[in-house]
Amino acid sequence: MIENKNRNQEEDKSIAVAEESREADWKSKSFMASMFMGDLDVSMCYPFPEQDPADKAIGDEWCEKVDAWCEDNIDGEEIDATGEIPASVLRGMGELGLFGIKIPTEYGGLGLSQTNYMRLLSTVAKHCGSTVATLSAHQSIGVPQPL
Repeated sequence: MIENKNRNQEEDKSIAVAEESREADWKSKSFMASMFMGDLDVSMCYPFPEQDPADKAIGDEWCEKVDAWCEDNIDGEEIDATGEIPASVLRGMGELGLFGIKIPTEYGGLGLSQTNYMRLLSTVAKHCGSTVATLSAHQSIGVPQPL
């Protein structure tokens, strides 16, 4: 339970509801969760999972497209020096659909897999860490896709 002596009763109730809703019996084991909890299960790493060939082909196409766009539009050194991501970069990522990588196509997203999402983040990261942090946070904090 999260401790905070400055909480009011309503906040205490909200925290209690959140704590009670934690999943106790996991449907599948998480490597990262097991590592965090001190129960590292390295058997989950082997054999390393291979991406489905059809999904990989989709990812290859997107990674090539995004890499070329980043090469032409992102100056990571300038972004680091100024501390600002130009509006043109954010607009361009939006036009490419990168703010909806995992969002299903019926909701206007790209509908790509988690693996291809990670591959695209790696592609953008080659050009600018700040830009990829913005792109990742936009899709990974809260509920980034319709339930």
